Amino acid sequence: MCTETKLTKRTVEAIPTPAKGAVAEAWDSELRGFHVRVSATGRRTFRLFYRFGGRQRVATIGELSEALTAEQARARAKALVAEIIAGRDPLAEAEKAAEAAAEERRRAVTVNQLIDVYLDQGPLLDPAKRARSWEHDRSCLDAHVRPTLGKLLAGNVRRGDVEGMVAAIARGKTARVEKLGPRAKRIVRGGPAAARAALVALSTVYSWSEKRDLIVGNPCKGVKKPPAGKKERYLSDAEGARLLDTIAAMETAGDLHPVFGDTLRLLALTGARRSEIERLEWSEIDFERGVAFLPAHRSKTGRKTIPLSAPALAILARREQSGQYVFPSPLGDDKPANALSKNWLRVRAAADLPDVRVHDLRHTMASLLVANGASLPMIGRVLGHTSAATTSRYAHLQADPLRALVDAAGARLTAGTRKPGDEEGASVLRLSGEAD
Repeated sequence: MCTETKLTKRTVEAIPTPAKGAVAEAWDSELRGFHVRVSATGRRTFRLFYRFGGRQRVATIGELSEALTAEQARARAKALVAEIIAGRDPLAEAEKAAEAAAEERRRAVTVNQLIDVYLDQGPLLDPAKRARSWEHDRSCLDAHVRPTLGKLLAGNVRRGDVEGMVAAIARGKTARVEKLGPRAKRIVRGGPAAARAALVALSTVYSWSEKRDLIVGNPCKGVKKPPAGKKERYLSDAEGARLLDTIAAMETAGDLHPVFGDTLRLLALTGARRSEIERLEWSEIDFERGVAFLPAHRSKTGRKTIPLSAPALAILARREQSGQYVFPSPLGDDKPANALSKNWLRVRAAADLPDVRVHDLRHTMASLLVANGASLPMIGRVLGHTSAATTSRYAHLQADPLRALVDAAGARLTAGTRKPGDEEGASVLRLSGEAD
């Protein structure tokens, strides 16, 4: 509904409230473009319609109230018209002022406050990210980023500030011992590895905040990461056999619950990530196709298909399929078992593999795939990598099967050559093209 009348307190209040989903408008008969809009909730809002630069614009003046009468709204509308006549667009200027105010608010947020928002809201908005990853971020940010950059305004942090933080952590300036209680303490270590982790965590905070318009720009972009310093550990054939024998012996002796023994076996046989196997559900397994289908929220890299070998399927087939999880808690509740770390420490000690981590079982599967002639893209598909760069860490292992081929060829080539002490007349292998 649209009418035209002189807008006064009486005429504005007399406009009927429209039905739900509709609006009513009354235009002032004296000041062109000045009008009031009435919503289905009864709100009466004064506005000014105008054209500027060939564009139609509508400026909101305010809602009818004791603080804003119809006459006051008319006076403000006249002032806006005067600005338009003078060649200024009041709505554009208001939008520009609002953007400046928003930017000022963004710049007023400190790095500590940005971290607080990230850690508070992040797990709710990004449920696919594992709880262990959130805890790792919290640890890095609390231990290293807060002490170095925490009090700075987040919008004022520059690349040089981040590089300074990385250098300080790498030199050990954030290393310390924190007392947590009468008998508890926390040891914070610096160094290149800690500096790298802190840089990655801070960059994640800025990227996350930028997507939500909490900040503009990421000062971590372009900052060189310190060397990872990782040494990939692969089990040899003998070590792998010793590990599996140890697991079986501990189960037989009652020193290891079968749920943890089978978890470790399946980790070794699939090369899957720990959380993917620990929380594996029966509904995710397809025995007929010989695979496990993980939904997006269950894997670090989104939806994933885990190929299951015959030995892996045999392990699953012998387990009782009575609950939700393949490896349920030994306590009997309907939750996945969560004491793998403690049991792994005992297993690796018994197997005399003190430097092997659970994650190294994943590396070992990659090395076995390479040894059997698998290409890097195929290895990436088995392990669930989304980036070829991640799989490239195993490229050097391709030299091992090639070395075996070269050794075999060399052995055949030199099989008939004479060695010191051989009797005269011993046969000599001649190369093709060699003159008699």
